[in-house]
Amino acid sequence: MEVIRHHHGLLFAADSQQSIHEQRIPSMPPRAAVRNAAACMLRVAAIALLSAASLPIAAQTQTPSPYSGTPMPVPATFEAEDFDRGGEGVAYHDNVKGNAGGQYRTSEDVDIIVSSDSLGGGYVVNNFETGEWLAYTVNVATSAQYDIELRASNGNWSPPPRFHIEIDGVNVTGSVTVPNTGSWNTFQWVGKLGVPLTAGRHVLKIVADQQYFNLDAIQILRN
Repeated sequence: MEVIRHHHGLLFAADSQQSIHEQRIPSMPPRAAVRNAAACMLRVAAIALLSAASLPIAAQTQTPSPYSGTPMPVPATFEAEDFDRGGEGVAYHDNVKGNAGGQYRTSEDVDIIVSSDSLGGGYVVNNFETGEWLAYTVNVATSAQYDIELRASNGNWSPPPRFHIEIDGVNVTGSVTVPNTGSWNTFQWVGKLGVPLTAGRHVLKIVADQQYFNLDAIQILRN
């Protein structure tokens, strides 16, 4: 009968004549197994790198930045076309590629036209469609309640267009209806009064719940 004993990395086999045979236990996996494991790790790393490289840089960072380089001060009134930098899915979402209006920020996918607002303003974000959104990095001076309003137009579109406003991803207004303003060239202020905001840096997002409306400016003032 053979008995196997293990001691300090050695195998000792005793046969029926009590002779001892020393057999050394391999201290490492076979060389082929090591090569296979290394190759597998390299393949996994390569797949991860290719996956990351296939994403746009903005989508990898997911961080919008202020258009002017500095957050919009609040309280203030600022232009809709000065949404954050970062591109599609980061600073804005537009349902159709390209700037159909061909004005101002022509390399972006947001439709911008020359403003016809009686208050001026230079440019207007045109034909805000359902599901589209714009982001603005703001800096609130003082914790307080604020009136957040959009200067928007609605040329009697049916069903009536609606939007909501988010602060750092939280809906703070509920769905707000843009009333019939008489024409697409006639704008008025519409929004939510008495929204509590805390001091500091935030990302404000305007989200279209129901198309269509045009957007000229955003106003955030102390209540």
